[in-house]
Amino acid sequence: TTLYANSYSQQHFDTGGLSRESFPEGFLFGTAALAYQVEGMASKDGRGPSIWDAFVKTPGHIANNDTGEVFIDQYHRYKTFGDTVKTWMTFNEPRVVSALSFDNGINPPNRCSKQFGNCTDGNSATETYIAAHHLILSHAEAVKTYREKY
Repeated sequence: TTLYANSYSQQHFDTGGLSRESFPEGFLFGTAALAYQVEGMASKDGRGPSIWDAFVKTPGHIANNDTGEVFIDQYHRYKTFGDTVKTWMTFNEPRVVSALSFDNGINPPNRCSKQFGNCTDGNSATETYIAAHHLILSHAEAVKTYREKY
């Protein structure tokens, strides 16, 4: 929203003296986003809904009851990168994904909510690590497939 963009652009951050020149030559900077934030199109080409598609439909979870059905629409634009993007990543913050989904219960599937003292619907002592483990395994499989095909 405009309010967020304006308030963010007026922020001044203490970089502790860091600048681009502080990093070694050849250092690559990158960006990342949650797939749901940029992909959209849950109902196209057989993708089907993710846990986020269901989560955002519950009133109170997302401001203004917004969804990611179209949003940035990377689904139709990913081809606006072609050969220009040389380095890809499979997951953005896998530890955060597993912790916020299975330990804190803030993100779907809301398995445990320490914030509200409600851990009866999940076991954050193990589920967080199981989720992270499976994220790493699927990352390894994606890398293997990518290396074989590309």
